[in-house]
Amino acid sequence: MKARTTLCLLAAVCAVGAAVWLTEKRDSSTDRSRERETRLIRLAPSDIRRIEIARGDLQADCMRADGDWRLAWPPGARADEKEIEEIIGTLCAAERREVITASQRRRRELSWADYGLAQPRARVAVHGPSGVERLILGADAPLGDGIFARLARESAVIATARRVLDVLPAEINVLRDRAVMEGDAARVTRLEISRAGAGFLQIARSACGWFIQQPIAARADDRAVQALLDALYGLRVRQFVWDPPRAPDAAETNAPPAGGKVVEAFGLAPDEAVARVGLGFAPAEAPRELFLGRAVPTDGAAVYARLGGAQSVYAVERGILDTLAVSANDLRDRRLFPIEPWQVNLVRLESRAGALVMHRAADAGWTIAEPVKWKADDRTLAALVAGLAAARIARFVDHARTNLVEFGLADPIVGAQLREEIPSSDRPAVLAPDAAAGAADGQPARKRPGFLWFGNPSPEGDAVFARFEDAPYVFEVPADALRLLGPAPLDPKAYRDRTVLALTAENVRSITIGPAGREQTVERATNGAWVAAAPGREALPAAVESVLFAAANLRAAAIEAIDAPDPGAYGLAKPAATVTFGLSGQEGIRKTLLIGSASRAGKICVMVQGVGVIFALDAGTAAKLTVDLTRPSPAPPPAQE
Repeated sequence: MKARTTLCLLAAVCAVGAAVWLTEKRDSSTDRSRERETRLIRLAPSDIRRIEIARGDLQADCMRADGDWRLAWPPGARADEKEIEEIIGTLCAAERREVITASQRRRRELSWADYGLAQPRARVAVHGPSGVERLILGADAPLGDGIFARLARESAVIATARRVLDVLPAEINVLRDRAVMEGDAARVTRLEISRAGAGFLQIARSACGWFIQQPIAARADDRAVQALLDALYGLRVRQFVWDPPRAPDAAETNAPPAGGKVVEAFGLAPDEAVARVGLGFAPAEAPRELFLGRAVPTDGAAVYARLGGAQSVYAVERGILDTLAVSANDLRDRRLFPIEPWQVNLVRLESRAGALVMHRAADAGWTIAEPVKWKADDRTLAALVAGLAAARIARFVDHARTNLVEFGLADPIVGAQLREEIPSSDRPAVLAPDAAAGAADGQPARKRPGFLWFGNPSPEGDAVFARFEDAPYVFEVPADALRLLGPAPLDPKAYRDRTVLALTAENVRSITIGPAGREQTVERATNGAWVAAAPGREALPAAVESVLFAAANLRAAAIEAIDAPDPGAYGLAKPAATVTFGLSGQEGIRKTLLIGSASRAGKICVMVQGVGVIFALDAGTAAKLTVDLTRPSPAPPPAQE
């Protein structure tokens, strides 16, 4: 095929494609134009910024500002967005079912009155970017569910769906938002509650959560505060009771009972209200107030309410008063330590006798830093931290700090602190428990936020009083919180790593078990099989694997002593048994476990030879380490003659 022919064919294809595209574009444009021509109002819902409705006694003017719909009257009233959007959606979707032109009306000798348009049933004005569409609604059409209408700028009568009239409300309150509080509770940064005869409560939000500022300074329970805010923002108007007149000289058609000022008539004056709620926000947003007044005489489940800066009076659920009847103690954070276990990197325990400090590093786990430097037991510390973080305050005590003797806190038995950060110096001098007391050498006492002092348990042993060093308030906690620290809270042995042995089975080349003089030894052959070292005996593979499994990560139930001057007191001067592991990788390295003969409270004391730590194993674990590893080899069968 010649090049010229190819080019001609390509040009023809392009021409056909362009023609098809233009045709489709023209048809699509024609369809959209036809659809637009059939609409009653040629506006998209998103274009409408204002809608005015007149129907009977209703005169409503709704405007959209910053995405929210508001009513021009009553002053400051918010519109119900769903109601407004339904009206707009219905108007924009309505079609022109029939159009009766002016000439057709003249030929039929019909006037506006014949279509109910001389004295219309309703008028609607919708404001869009290009101007205002004014819709007049008249009589019902004789056939179907239609209604006659006309646009003020057109001379034709239009038959459209009756739904256009039915969607319009007959009274203003249908259009009003029944949510008492405007906006989102998440934006609130301050909450104030005043109740007649019950004092003042102020709570503020910080980066660390909610804090009570008055009448006490204390952490607040974030969930309890959120429940209060949810109740306030979930409050709905049961009844719109009173609104100011449209004009100052208008006749009063809904005067308050007994006349006089509105706020006093409903018990909503600031100094007479049953309760007042103040909400604060970011500096750019104005604060808001809610006043709750007297009970509604005709509705026992409702009370009067109004918003600060507004005159309208509502009736709302009486239960909101019960929700607001909270004390500072009701909203206080009941966690002993407001921190998650995974966040804790420092544990400090302290008494007048000294201090025990433990740190956690991401790559090394827990370490005892003071008074000695040891590897700590990660499981023990994890259980301690989880227990303290989960502990809750049972009761707050409304007493002054001068009652510390009464609560066993003048001379507390132990203090505890959980912290996320590890300061460069976390060992201040041991302080007197009272923050007002001076430290050693005449230095002023150091306040340590979050340091908790425990007093002596109650005579019944089920509760203990405690307080934070930086706060004067006393509270009661279950005695289990103190028991988490054990009988000797500052004994570092209670937290030392309890790992007796940590062996890799593949590195064990030989095992010797026995009392002296009756040892049994097995060795790993080049093919990996275990064989008895003594002639005339054979290895028991299952027993060998059992010993390896027990020794792979041998953990003690407790630590009995460290660098004990007399190991014989633990049955280790002449141990009942020894277990020696020969290891590969470093020639001559062996680890020998000494197993004592004496039982202490059902435990067997053991130690690794050359290491001054005496551990306590339960008898069952110790028994797994001292099984027979070999047995006599079977006699060969007799030779046949």
